[in-house]
Amino acid sequence: MAPEVHPESREADISRAQALLTSGETVELEVTGLNRGGLLVRFGELSGFIPNSHLPSSEEPDLAAGKKAWVGARLALRVIEIDQRRPSVIFTAASLDGAGESPDGIAAETLAFSPGEVVSGLVRQIFDDGILVELEGATGFIAKPDLAWRWLEHPSDFTEPGEQLEARVIGPGNGRADLRLSRKEVVANPWQIFGRIHKAGDLVLGTILQIRSSGLLVRLVPGVRGLVQREDIDTPQVEQLEQILGVGDKVTVRIAELNPKKEHLRLKMWWAPK
Repeated sequence: MAPEVHPESREADISRAQALLTSGETVELEVTGLNRGGLLVRFGELSGFIPNSHLPSSEEPDLAAGKKAWVGARLALRVIEIDQRRPSVIFTAASLDGAGESPDGIAAETLAFSPGEVVSGLVRQIFDDGILVELEGATGFIAKPDLAWRWLEHPSDFTEPGEQLEARVIGPGNGRADLRLSRKEVVANPWQIFGRIHKAGDLVLGTILQIRSSGLLVRLVPGVRGLVQREDIDTPQVEQLEQILGVGDKVTVRIAELNPKKEHLRLKMWWAPK
């Protein structure tokens, strides 16, 4: 039987996690399990998670073996994020912090970089949630959402170790690297380009990415996609789309609504099977 969850205790744990996030203080927790993405812990009545890229160093050469070795151990951790939707708490190993810090608590290597600056470096390591980039005298981390305007299944779909990348500095690091970087901010937003070329009423050729119960997810250009609701597909065979169409098929759609600033796109389609 699952343990009873007390709303008051959960709210108190969220407040305690928020205080730790603000102060940067460490907390010692026992590792209760693992999954593909990292290690699992408990923070009061909240679930906790340590991503692979935030794990402490291990003598085990293999990541999976190293993670198994940590199960049951107690680790000193820092809060780096609170997911209010679940709710849950994301941690980093405290042993990853503090190296090379100046008296002001700022990593000395980062003093040469300022927010907004464009830097160039080599991709050193790829994680499930982003990539580590080696800069001259510092390291930077690009989170998965900051890598590309298009949707990525995994960061390895975007780059590979050893590739040279340009990125923009968006802030100090949070334990895994000296700096937080964004690759998206140094390349053009495809929505802005698409909005300059197209308008509502245009017919555009797209590629089916998914067939959902709600309709078709269609990519028009890399980074720009929209949903064609089933009620906006004008064919008597709309309920048999899965048998008639497939992922990767090309379809012509009409732009019903387009708002590049909000990255909003509503599509309609008239289609008759051959």
